[in-house]
Amino acid sequence: VCSSDLQLVFLAVGLVSAVVLGRVRSVVALSLGSVFALFIINMFSSVVGDRALRFATPFRYFDPVHIMRYNSYEAPFVLTEAAVIVIAVASSFCIYSRKDIRV
Repeated sequence: VCSSDLQLVFLAVGLVSAVVLGRVRSVVALSLGSVFALFIINMFSSVVGDRALRFATPFRYFDPVHIMRYNSYEAPFVLTEAAVIVIAVASSFCIYSRKDIRV
């Protein structure tokens, strides 16, 4: 479940970036750059131990230790992930519907 949720977050962020940026020469550079930046934030939040910084990266939304210990997800992070997905998909739809698309 955690892996598919993480994929949904990156799908939603990819939708927004595709609508906002338009044509991108190298999709691989954009996707690897964004994933790598979020992973660096993840490593930094692990070292610092700041709980608020965990909200900045989707890699830390699901803590395996917490899931194994309490047999549940952490509700604030699940709600944050759901909000990110809904807001990103809704905003990409709104932006895309207002764009003047040249054929």
